[in-house]
Amino acid sequence: MDLRLASSDSGPPAAHATDRVLIVDDDELILRALSRILESAGFEPRCYQSPEAALRAIEADEPVVVISDYMMPEMDGVAFLNKARERFPAAVRVLCTAAEDFRVALEAVNSGEVFRIISKPWHQPELLATVTQAAEAARLRRENERLTHEVQRQNGQLKEINLRLEEMVRARTQALLEGLIAALDYRDAETQ
Repeated sequence: MDLRLASSDSGPPAAHATDRVLIVDDDELILRALSRILESAGFEPRCYQSPEAALRAIEADEPVVVISDYMMPEMDGVAFLNKARERFPAAVRVLCTAAEDFRVALEAVNSGEVFRIISKPWHQPELLATVTQAAEAARLRRENERLTHEVQRQNGQLKEINLRLEEMVRARTQALLEGLIAALDYRDAETQ
């Protein structure tokens, strides 16, 4: 069964309306705890007990951050985060694990699937700092992409303006040359 917790209107307002966090963990108590903590910090959590259900919903949820448990029955967290990245690459991914296995952390980081790793049990300030930093990284990435597109658009406009200016300079130069030639021809005709 998938648990989908929507944010309530009674919590503190989110700093950014788009700061939706998708959380995947097969343990309902962990989902409720994470949801409560993140909601109280102004995030909008979307919780799933099934990685498959989360993958089906990720594009509609449009999360800024995705948090996944590592040890789940259907698929491990690294595999889930890889699939989440394929479906919704804009989200920043965080792995939450109780496993003290260095190999897990190394695999997750080396595969480029995660922004950070949070240990279970988590320390609330560390959890909130990580999610806040991940959301900020996502915002900065979006802003960078927006500015890059804007620069490309403006460069295209400048290129068009430069082409028109070059054509105007060519036309004026041609007119000046023709005027100069006409004046020289007239002078030559007068002197003969």
